[in-house]
Amino acid sequence: MELSRLVLCGLLLAPLAAAAQDEPAAEEAPADEAPAEEAPAEAEEEPSAPLTGHFFDAYSVPVSAYTVKPPGALGATTRGDGVGARGMFRAFRWLAVAAEYTTRTFDDTDQDLTETSAGFGITASNDNGDLAALFLEMDTLDFETTELDGYSVHWRLIRQPSDGGFNYQGDIGYVFLQDDAEDLEGIEFTLGVGYGWGLFGLFAGWHYLDLEGQDSGARAQLSDARAGVRVSF
Repeated sequence: MELSRLVLCGLLLAPLAAAAQDEPAAEEAPADEAPAEEAPAEAEEEPSAPLTGHFFDAYSVPVSAYTVKPPGALGATTRGDGVGARGMFRAFRWLAVAAEYTTRTFDDTDQDLTETSAGFGITASNDNGDLAALFLEMDTLDFETTELDGYSVHWRLIRQPSDGGFNYQGDIGYVFLQDDAEDLEGIEFTLGVGYGWGLFGLFAGWHYLDLEGQDSGARAQLSDARAGVRVSF
């Protein structure tokens, strides 16, 4: 009896065991993905090139001529000589400051004339050493008898190679001055050429200023020949 029960249970359980064997094996868990390659580090930025165009000039004025022309007259000219200095420093790639000082003594009248200017400008340069700038400056013309104060706007082109060679400077501007009597306006320009050996060089140039009184119509003209040394840095 017991044997027959065991046989019967075996017959009943056999289909269940076969079904269990037919079930598909559980899917294996996917292997961990390989870590993505790290992006290459960004290339370091190349350091910017140093600013060029800084200079300091010291010069003599071997010949200076000052002419006053009343309306309808030829005018009178007095001559003399003097000394001066000027410089420019680029504070940033697009900003520079500049100043100039020139004093003259005229032989005929034994009168001194001092010209002072200082201001700032917007600059642009290229890899060849060329510099263009638009300057706004405060100006003073100081005679022993009177003083003119005002401002001026200048457009400048400068070539100053750092490895030596010829260089040039051109400046054209418009000046607005006044004294106790009237306002004066006029054109001013400076031209120069030089030759440099690294940091040092020589130059020669010409400076001209032509002012006209807005009420009187009288004109005052100042012209200088200049020669000096330049230090570039």
